[in-house]
Amino acid sequence: MILKLITIMLLAFGTGCDKSTPKTISKISEPEPTPADNNKISLLAAAQRLYASGQEDEALKSLDQYEKSEKAQPETRFLRGLIELSKNNPQASALEFSAISDSERQFMTEACLELAKISQRVSPEVMRSTINRYFPDCLEEVMGMPEIQEVRLTLSPERILELGKIYETRLKATEDESIRMRLEADFCREFGLTIPELTELSTRYLELLAERD
Repeated sequence: MILKLITIMLLAFGTGCDKSTPKTISKISEPEPTPADNNKISLLAAAQRLYASGQEDEALKSLDQYEKSEKAQPETRFLRGLIELSKNNPQASALEFSAISDSERQFMTEACLELAKISQRVSPEVMRSTINRYFPDCLEEVMGMPEIQEVRLTLSPERILELGKIYETRLKATEDESIRMRLEADFCREFGLTIPELTELSTRYLELLAERD
């Protein structure tokens, strides 16, 4: 009986002392960037650098290369929209800016500064219309005036598609900026539109085409 009791005590003592040392869980390290990742980052950085140095066409080419393997981001769309606006291509610019959600635009803290940098190269009407539509908080800072009432077209979607197609076809005929401006003025006179209304028509035309797709 005594032997049995001693055996039980030894077993209990041994079990109590056999406390395994807790295993340390090693932290999972961040994966190292792959050459492909580095290439994407380089292309985006190059696009931003080229734009900052005034090489807009080269910046667009770098963005094109970036977006061959990477989905367009709000930042890349904004940069492309800036370049197109700077080149006086309001239709292409509107297409990029409209693809950025309102919530995403609110976090673009550098938007006002970047728009101000190109304001002298864009007609005041186009700049006001663009800023008022997509970045209304920047209007006073960039243009030195309070927010204006947004232009509202009373044209039907069918008429917008019709006029938008005519306008697009005419502007495709030339890349000369002076000729394009004259074509825009002629188009406005022919169809009784102002420049801000033409900008709004162009934007609505692109949006309607996107809805169809």
